[in-house]
Amino acid sequence: MRRLAALLASLIICAPLLAQNTPGEGPSMLSVGSAAFIGGLGTAALLSNSDYSSFGIIAGSTSSSTSLDDLKTAAVNQFHIGVVAKLPLPLGLNLQPALMYNVKGTLVDGDIQNARLDATVGYLELPVQVQWGIGLGKLRPFVLAEPFVGYALNTKGEFSISEAKKPASELINRLEYGFGLGAGLEVGNFQLSGRYFWNLGQLVATEGVDLDRINVSIRDAISQRDSFNGFSLSLAFFF
Repeated sequence: MRRLAALLASLIICAPLLAQNTPGEGPSMLSVGSAAFIGGLGTAALLSNSDYSSFGIIAGSTSSSTSLDDLKTAAVNQFHIGVVAKLPLPLGLNLQPALMYNVKGTLVDGDIQNARLDATVGYLELPVQVQWGIGLGKLRPFVLAEPFVGYALNTKGEFSISEAKKPASELINRLEYGFGLGAGLEVGNFQLSGRYFWNLGQLVATEGVDLDRINVSIRDAISQRDSFNGFSLSLAFFF
C-alpha cells in the first residue's frame, strides 16, 4: 500500500511537468520533463522502501517577487506539489527532505527604457528541511530551516527593453539555490507549514543580454542576487 501511494504521489508531481512543456520554451523540454518523470518515480520508490518513519505528499501556494533597485516589482502567486519523507531525530528534531515541482514568478516594470520582465519558472526543487518541535499529544508545533536547490524545467514570459523583446527562457538562470525559515503545526498525519524563502543566485543570466544596449541602472538591477524571494504555505499528508 505504501509503495502504491509513493507511485501515485510521484505521478501527481510529474504530471504538471509534462503538461507545461511547450515547443519553443527551451531545448528538449519534453525530454527533460520525461526524465524528471522517471526520476520522480524512482525517488518515490526509494523513499517508500527505506527506513523513513513517514512518507507522504505535499502541496501548497508559492508567492514570489523580485526586489530590484529603480524598478517596480509585484508578487506573483503560483503553486508547488511533490513528495516528502520524514525522519525523526533525537532532541525533538526532524529531517524532512522533499522532491517537488515549484513554480515561481516575477513581474518587473521600470520607467527607464520601458524595461519589463514578466516570467514564471517551473523548478524541479529539492528542499531539505530541518525541524525542531515539541510534542503536545497529537499536536506538534515546530520551527524550521530549509536549504534548497532547484533546476528550471520550463520558463514562460518575456523580457523587453524599449522595442526589443526576448523570451524569458533565454535569460533566466536555470540553477537556483537558497534557504527558507518558518514554522508549522503537525496534527496527526497532517502538517501545515509556512516559510519565507530567499534565493541566493542571480535572476538573470547577464551573458545572454546585450549589455551595450541597456541602461546602467537596469544592468545593475538584473545582476543583483535578490530574486524570487517570497512566502510559501504547504500542507503535507503522511501515510
